[in-house]
Amino acid sequence: MASSLKLPLCATSKSAQALSSRESCHRIGLAKSLAFRSFCFLPLKRQSNKLLQVECTARHVKDPKQLQAQQLQEKFGCESLQFMDVGGKVVAQLVMNKGATARILVQDARVTSYKCRLWHGSLEEFLYTDVSEVDVTSHLNTTDSLNQFTVIGGLVPSFNYSLPPSRSLVDSNWFVQAVEIKPDEVIQVTLRFVNENQASGHFILENIITLTDDLLASAVMLINKGREPLIFTGSVSTHLAVRATEAISCAGLDGCSYFSPSETAAKVAKASMHEKSLFGKLKKFVLPFQQNKSNQNVLTECTKISDEVENSSQGNSDAENHWFTEKPESFVYPINGIHKIYSNPPTSVRVTDEGFRRSIIFESHGFRNLEVSSPSEDGENPYLSVNFSTVLSPIILDKGESWKGAQVLLPDSK
Repeated sequence: MASSLKLPLCATSKSAQALSSRESCHRIGLAKSLAFRSFCFLPLKRQSNKLLQVECTARHVKDPKQLQAQQLQEKFGCESLQFMDVGGKVVAQLVMNKGATARILVQDARVTSYKCRLWHGSLEEFLYTDVSEVDVTSHLNTTDSLNQFTVIGGLVPSFNYSLPPSRSLVDSNWFVQAVEIKPDEVIQVTLRFVNENQASGHFILENIITLTDDLLASAVMLINKGREPLIFTGSVSTHLAVRATEAISCAGLDGCSYFSPSETAAKVAKASMHEKSLFGKLKKFVLPFQQNKSNQNVLTECTKISDEVENSSQGNSDAENHWFTEKPESFVYPINGIHKIYSNPPTSVRVTDEGFRRSIIFESHGFRNLEVSSPSEDGENPYLSVNFSTVLSPIILDKGESWKGAQVLLPDSK
């Protein structure tokens, strides 16, 4: 069976209970239904001729990894799903009939834009992304100046090996596996990454991105096809665009234990934003694994951390080791430069932005930890990073086993 560390539950509080209004319960119920559907990879019921469900194998595509934007448009494209080439990268544009939109950078499995209609009737962007050019001339035998662009931010899954060297399981080589479209209800795009390198582990990773008029979801599943156990941490990271971090508050985290890294670790975490995971660098400050530890030793280290977490959750915060507990019945204000890794978060957290006059619920499935950070400084474009993860609870998969997780964004549109 897949192994992971069990951590204490977050204390029940009034602010957490505030998330369970009738309207929120209805919309969260919808999110759970979609996430369950995504986890099980169940096809949508064919209720009308507007539904489109195709897979590469069904269209006799021999190698789906080789498909470019024009080929994807021919195989999958329609009015609600368009594939285009942007700077040599494949971008998918999802459009619901009532206006909600999402844009996906296929090779990175990264959602770079998510807009939905809010209570005042206008469409607003929720994700923060940044684009920069990279000169690759030095890596090629040419005197011509060649630039490629790199994108950070947005909503993106991240998986890393738990044992040193702490490197990513995946690279920018995702491809479209299947799509399901019903423009009045839902658009789903299934992306897949396959690692057939036996030296680094044989596994399959799928990311189902779901868009409706009320939510955006990313459901991931990793299957170990190799002979050796696969030990990893995973996350789905969301970079939320905000007006100002001083106007942000989080409800539902009161009473929760969290790890607050040192100032040095925070600077490293900020620098790691340009990599595939904000918590990738932080992990070295949380899980100081050695090079050749066995699976049992890994679990032993996790047990030690669990004991620290349990003591902290009982009110014995250890400032020297950077463990703390949020005050009961209070909001959390993620000011500039803050980095917190929660060991026992609730499954739902509401983030309110008084500057943009909007709020959004983050819902988690399968992730035991939560990282909240605001690395931006005064004068820069502000954003809030919300990452549900397993950074404190590494997952161990034996051959043939699988792990599933999801993050759902539910904007307050009513």
